[in-house]
Amino acid sequence: MSLPTVLRSEIQYKSFVKIREDVLRLEDGSEYKYYVHQTRARVAMVLAFTDTGRVLVNQEYRHPTGKILLGCPGGMVEKGESFLEGAERELREETGYTEGEFVELGVAYPLPGLSTLSFHYILATGLKRTVTPECEPSEVIQAREFELSELRSVIAG
Repeated sequence: MSLPTVLRSEIQYKSFVKIREDVLRLEDGSEYKYYVHQTRARVAMVLAFTDTGRVLVNQEYRHPTGKILLGCPGGMVEKGESFLEGAERELREETGYTEGEFVELGVAYPLPGLSTLSFHYILATGLKRTVTPECEPSEVIQAREFELSELRSVIAG
């Protein structure tokens, strides 16, 4: 298997994110236009468990889908923050849970066919709700606790 050759790369749109158009030469010699959502966002996602072993997830309105979805707490890591610090801050702001143990698990690319976006996954265990959540005005979030078996059935529908 040989990798495509990038013949041209040009930013088509630039704002909070960039849309890049690449022209690739494929192994058979043909050319193909590929569009990439390019971002330098630093994102921490928290796999969160309470001190009683329950899974903590967010029920959150996500505008692009027009739906309320279940997801991991997390978000953008601010300049100067480590991924662990960003994860702890986002978890506290969105859910009010703190005082746990935080461990970095690794990096994943949730949309590798479309985007350079990467998520840094953090495992948080032993969490307790100690403060009132302080979501940003644009965030519509409700923290929910589930037993793992409950979460499986909620996700399955």
